[in-house]
Amino acid sequence: MNKILLSLLFVVLTLPSQAGNLVFSNGKPEIGARVNITYKTDSSVLDSNYLIVYHFRDNQKFPTAEATLLNGSARIFIDSRDNFMLLKIINKYGIVDDNNGRYWDLVIYNEGKAIKNGYLNKAISYLGSTGENYTRVPNYDSIKVALEDELKLYPDNFRAKLAYETLKLDFKLVKYDEYSNKLREFLNTKIDIDDELSISAAIKALNSLNEQDKANELEQKFIKEHPKSDMAKDQKLEDLANVNSFDEFIDKLSVYLNDNYNNREIETVYNSFVFAHSQSKELMIKLNQNLNKLKSIPAYLYNEIALTYIDDEDIKAEFTQKEIIDNSNMYLNIGLTKLDSLYEFKPIDVSFNEWGVYISKTKSDLYLTQYKLNLLSNDSINAFVSVVKAIDAAPYQMNSALYTEALELANKYKKTNSIKSLIELAYKNNIVDNDLEKYILKLISENNNIDISYINELIKSNKKNKIDKLKNSLTKETQLSGFVQNTDGTFADLDKLKGKVKVVFIGSSWCDVCTEVYPIFNQLHSLYKDNSKVSIIGISIWEDEKAKESVKDMITDFNIEYPNYIDNTDLIPRKLNVFGFPTIVIVDKDNYIRYTIRGYKNREELLDLVNDFVRILE
Repeated sequence: MNKILLSLLFVVLTLPSQAGNLVFSNGKPEIGARVNITYKTDSSVLDSNYLIVYHFRDNQKFPTAEATLLNGSARIFIDSRDNFMLLKIINKYGIVDDNNGRYWDLVIYNEGKAIKNGYLNKAISYLGSTGENYTRVPNYDSIKVALEDELKLYPDNFRAKLAYETLKLDFKLVKYDEYSNKLREFLNTKIDIDDELSISAAIKALNSLNEQDKANELEQKFIKEHPKSDMAKDQKLEDLANVNSFDEFIDKLSVYLNDNYNNREIETVYNSFVFAHSQSKELMIKLNQNLNKLKSIPAYLYNEIALTYIDDEDIKAEFTQKEIIDNSNMYLNIGLTKLDSLYEFKPIDVSFNEWGVYISKTKSDLYLTQYKLNLLSNDSINAFVSVVKAIDAAPYQMNSALYTEALELANKYKKTNSIKSLIELAYKNNIVDNDLEKYILKLISENNNIDISYINELIKSNKKNKIDKLKNSLTKETQLSGFVQNTDGTFADLDKLKGKVKVVFIGSSWCDVCTEVYPIFNQLHSLYKDNSKVSIIGISIWEDEKAKESVKDMITDFNIEYPNYIDNTDLIPRKLNVFGFPTIVIVDKDNYIRYTIRGYKNREELLDLVNDFVRILE
């Protein structure tokens, strides 16, 4: 299964959520039709909602994102290029409704028949590995059903056949030899040599069969015949590793950036432009001159340059503090004036509304760097101004520590109105954790100008809203059942855990990021071990043939105190839709899986989340 996704990563663009439902006038829209869509919600900001539609199309690596103003309802046009659509809601404040991570979808039809690749793209959308702004909660059964629907209609669909066989292998429904034979059979059939997605799938298949020479030959042939393809662009990026000098690297990198400035994930490549110059003072001085080789420069690049001056220890050692401050200020000021130009860097699969949120985050980042620079200059008054501007630009993107720093500065300069505004923003955007709340209470106890009853109402309202959102996010679709193995070789029946709320950590002995979760689960176990209504357990999956020994060592090495079982049948990840680590599931007394936490969260965030769910379900 780890072939699909080894680990779940942080979502870069994290937004608060709201809840509603989309109702379609036609669930099987035809090409050329218009579909009326109504959004039903209790939200009080209906007039500011936008419908975001991701149009999946043939020969497009990424979907085309479109935003439509949604005054209660909207009409969308089904383009002749569309085969599948994903939909969600976002309002002008950046608050998202993505149907609890499931999104809404439409498979497109033509004369009563689903268009080729429509169900395939639906399956892919459930893999949890698409763009961060349209990644659905992974769901094995939905993937399986969608692929089967695609193959019923289009049994010769090369990509669908490969995906289906790979899915079966990942869940141990076929043996590797059988899988390999199937792949060879598929590779001997006719493949559209001009379809980059099919060629890419064939290359992956050849590599999985350890036929790297054939894979490379096919890749190079396609690149030669399609010099403007994504594959050709990736090749040019890889070729940068083979240059002979710094100047040649910068020249070729500049050409690549000028040709691909609005590609997804291009920010990392732009940042490498700065990193290359950060190797010495001489190169940093040359940076400003080399920037002229870029036709367009995104605002975030100026922030990266300023951060290099402020944070890079080697660079700091070579410049005077005045040079660091002057250079950083220069680049930050340029970046702040170029924010609107970021729209030309918008990737195809990000809507203008979502990109506007990203620009706000970039603006916030620039002010945060300015804040750090002011602290470096011992200018705490302007540091306060900068941190407040950073929070105002993207209040829901900040962490509790930054709000605490801003409140400390506001208190230092007796900015009572700013203190109240910051506290309101922190609660409104669900930033407040235990440490921040303790500081807020301490702050208002020392400040007679802030109404304690008002703050108490904020705290009470915040807790209620938080619990209400968690309740709305609960599902009840799958039950936890079956047998798992103890490290001594005996078996445990998960059905016997009925009557308790279960918090289940799904990991593996070879999972590095899981080591961050073990002590948190030990803490949960210690908290609930005397509670007969709650059970804290771990299940190790995707282990090798030495599973019992590996898990025993894991338990010993990390002092795991809670019961930890083994499942090497792949039934648990299939039932729980585990596509990566760490995964934590909340299971109710009837063994229904009510909520899934995917990816690592810090200790306090995870403890608070688990404890809230236990209180709701206990």
